[in-house]
Amino acid sequence: MGRLEELAQTDELTGLPNRRSWDHELERSVAHARRFKLPVAVAVLDVDRFKDHNDGHGHAAGDALLTYAARAWSSVLREVDTIARWGGDEFGLLITGCEAPEAAKAVERVRAMTPEGATCSAGLVVWDGEEDEAALMARADRALYAAKRTGRDRLVVDGHHPLDEPEDVRCSDCNRVPLLDCVVEHRPDVLALIESVVGVHSGVRVPLVAETGRGADD
Repeated sequence: MGRLEELAQTDELTGLPNRRSWDHELERSVAHARRFKLPVAVAVLDVDRFKDHNDGHGHAAGDALLTYAARAWSSVLREVDTIARWGGDEFGLLITGCEAPEAAKAVERVRAMTPEGATCSAGLVVWDGEEDEAALMARADRALYAAKRTGRDRLVVDGHHPLDEPEDVRCSDCNRVPLLDCVVEHRPDVLALIESVVGVHSGVRVPLVAETGRGADD
């Protein structure tokens, strides 16, 4: 790769691959996974309340936080994995050869390295073997939105066939919303049935979501 091409695919602030480079690597990785029938996982990460950080400390401090986060997150990844600045305070993470449980552990290692007392939310999906890159990224973005909506500073793993959970469904025992929170904590038998139907992986707390689009505050 020539110097000009390298610069064209590098984010100037963080030194990570940029959106253009990410799109190319994602396409290549999905093609490789399709050819060899291998798993590939995608996560979208977002620094929580980044706008508040910028407003309170200035844009230079915000830029520094993103730069430090990029370095810290990169330090705990395998050489075969890719992290890129997808845009603003959002980053894409491409984890090859891993199903959801292993990929979730990798994402949690990354989140734990978020610097300067900040926190990070993440949405994780595993390629379903058929969808294109745009659909894969849309699922990851919905999972990130769910992580934001349900309290931030967490990882949400989104199954390909999510379960609708109406906002007004409450648990009859403790009146908690959403009902699935109680299922996760108190009814492992019901959770196992849900997981068997929708393909959600256990081992990580997994709010099941069916929202489209983003709407939660950063």
